[in-house]
Amino acid sequence: MPIYRSLSLAMLLLGLLTACSRPQATKTNWTFDRVDSLEARLRQMSQLDTLLVDSLAAGYKALAASDSLSDSTQAKLWLRRGDVYRAFHGPRDKQALAAYRRVVDSFAYTSQAAQAALASGLLYERRGNTPMAAGAYRLILDRFPSSPLADDAQNLLDLLRQSPDQQKEQIKRWIENSDTAASAAK
Repeated sequence: MPIYRSLSLAMLLLGLLTACSRPQATKTNWTFDRVDSLEARLRQMSQLDTLLVDSLAAGYKALAASDSLSDSTQAKLWLRRGDVYRAFHGPRDKQALAAYRRVVDSFAYTSQAAQAALASGLLYERRGNTPMAAGAYRLILDRFPSSPLADDAQNLLDLLRQSPDQQKEQIKRWIENSDTAASAAK
């Protein structure tokens, strides 16, 4: 996988983790505080700690099981569970995919479902499973065509069909276009 692709995947993961805002306070607030504390520890580490990743994932799962939370909040927690497993690379990929599948299947009407499908596609792509990655991107286009991620899914699907050299050139064009748009917005 070209270095540009790896950098793009890392930036997307950071964006997904950041985009999941803290849910509103509930009677299980002490658990949210614990999860927040674990997330802060994880951000400070230079390497991922297996025990910390598993503890954080267990916290997300326990919180998501609460009947008092909205479906959107539950979907965010399952998405975070998938993201923390995906960040671990390799050993936790299947658990990440299972968490993402849960969001897509159980919370298909939330905005997190498209995020989970995109994250699944990126994970399949990292694992070298291009057909499954393409399927995840097509799922976004088919089931969530009005999602803000639909354009990204189409671009990633198009990118899968290109050679590594073509991919590098396409990514350079995207960066140039985003830099031009950012300059124009100032």
